[in-house]
Amino acid sequence: MSGIVGVVDGRGAPVDRPLLERLTSALRPNASNRHSSCLDGGVGLGHAPLNFTSESRAERQPSTLDGRVWIIADARVDGQDELVRALRAHGRRLEASPTDDQLILHAYGVWNEGCVEHLIGDFAFVIWNAAARRLFCARDQFGVTPLYYATVPGGLVLSNVLRSVRAHPAVSDRLDERVIGDFLLCGRNMDVSTTTFADIRALPPAHTLTWTSDATRVRRYWNLTQGVESARGGRAHDHVERFTTIFDEAVGDRLRTGAIGTQLSGGLDSTSIAVTAHRLMKARGLPFDLRAYTVIFEWLIAEEERSYADQVVARLGLPVEHVVAEDYMTRGPDHAPTWVFPEPWGIAEQSQDYEVIRRVSRFAPVMLTGLGGDPLLATGRASAGWRDLARAAVRRGRLPRFGLRTAVRTRLHRPSRAAVPDWINPAFARRIDLAGRQEQIESLSTQASTREMMLSSFWVDMFRSAHDGALGLPVKLVFPFFDLRLVRCVLETPPIPWREDKRLLREAMQGQLPEAVRLRPKTSLHRAGEGIDEDHPLYTLGRRPETRRWREELISTPAIAEFLDLPRALALIAAPPPSGRILGTFEHCFPLAYWLSHERSRATVRA
Repeated sequence: MSGIVGVVDGRGAPVDRPLLERLTSALRPNASNRHSSCLDGGVGLGHAPLNFTSESRAERQPSTLDGRVWIIADARVDGQDELVRALRAHGRRLEASPTDDQLILHAYGVWNEGCVEHLIGDFAFVIWNAAARRLFCARDQFGVTPLYYATVPGGLVLSNVLRSVRAHPAVSDRLDERVIGDFLLCGRNMDVSTTTFADIRALPPAHTLTWTSDATRVRRYWNLTQGVESARGGRAHDHVERFTTIFDEAVGDRLRTGAIGTQLSGGLDSTSIAVTAHRLMKARGLPFDLRAYTVIFEWLIAEEERSYADQVVARLGLPVEHVVAEDYMTRGPDHAPTWVFPEPWGIAEQSQDYEVIRRVSRFAPVMLTGLGGDPLLATGRASAGWRDLARAAVRRGRLPRFGLRTAVRTRLHRPSRAAVPDWINPAFARRIDLAGRQEQIESLSTQASTREMMLSSFWVDMFRSAHDGALGLPVKLVFPFFDLRLVRCVLETPPIPWREDKRLLREAMQGQLPEAVRLRPKTSLHRAGEGIDEDHPLYTLGRRPETRRWREELISTPAIAEFLDLPRALALIAAPPPSGRILGTFEHCFPLAYWLSHERSRATVRA
């Protein structure tokens, strides 16, 4: 992660240097090589690097090509060969190995604000054009890299790290209660343009922000639903060959370092990424360090992830670590934790997936994940598996908050049509019209096509929670299935038969994956029936005496009192019902109470 922050004063007054340095320090408090610059025209830019590519070691931001246009960027620009050819065709003279920020500046020099239409990868950047006195910002198409902003007296403050924006003295700690309501209902923020804080906005994916002294303008520059049509017919070999080539590019562009961790469940998506990464890194003929991490369950859920994942690492000869989920899910949170997420998400010390990322951060700046394979390779029909998961979540309730590896299974679901849960404070529910919000969410919740599923607000919320600025760890999570080239390729391939049961990926992995893994059917971690479900993991966890103790303590914190009906909440903890649907929604209360208790403590100290 390159932490970036920008401050602009609309009156042209010089930016206060101590303030800029304080905001820059908030990007990565322990970074020793952060830089900041106060520019003419009332603009300050700050940068704290995380060298997650080989080329990024040569970066020193804020940077400029001509002394007039400056940039700060958290970016990995993909498809560089094609971009460099296009830039040179327009007369740009580039260095032999340009850095990502330099490529964006060159693109801006050729296409001005239209440069974003020529960029692919994961990026958020801020460009200051001194001659035009114009600030131009952009976020990548799927929103993998976040960008936050807040209006302050006379100007604007922006950053890809929420804590940096919050460090500005003019930005208040006031909460957006609508986001709190969304979290209680759905376990996430359903609005991609907001944050948990009323003063701070999030630039939506595929949007740009342009600031001048007269106005701030936000516009969409791309939409996946336009300009992509599925082909008809075609030879099977051609479809598989094209997909394999582009899948290699998608994975390869995320391997721009010699040390990488890879998330490895026993499913098709993460194993396909792991074997492809290993093959590509081995083909370079250079030393590399690729390590696998598998989350396993010993008693809470009967699953076979370890067996399938171990077949893959045995074939590749990779070192693997198994992280036992129950070791983290059953523990109570510490009163003085080492890390609290900047927005409600989960409890880091209870997340086995956070532990995996922490272990990766000890040796590598990049971690590969298989998230995104399910929605991308679905036909948009119920038989594809993805919608089965969503519908099953409504019927059965969601699995425990397992974290990033199973975020799809735990957080993307159609909200129940039931009334607002009775453990939510009715006064709070009336104040924000939570019933109306629930009805609105329900009307938007049906994900009918691959396009809509890939652009779901679920992913946007997950991406910004998985960003290293939110994790507090120096490691970049990357998502090959969200590569724009790969998404276009799949959408241009006939959905039937190629996206049925992930046939396209299964064919591409022939000879690379063990057959037992390649042909493994799609399964969910927990198969539950309708109604009473005494085998549901949430019911099993909720009945443990030690779980009840820390939950009762947590739910009784004054910080969440205005949002919950405490007697009803405590009654559910004392006697959890054997209903995954009820417990799945009630589960949202605990990470929210945890986050609010620490957030209110922080706000008190700040005041």
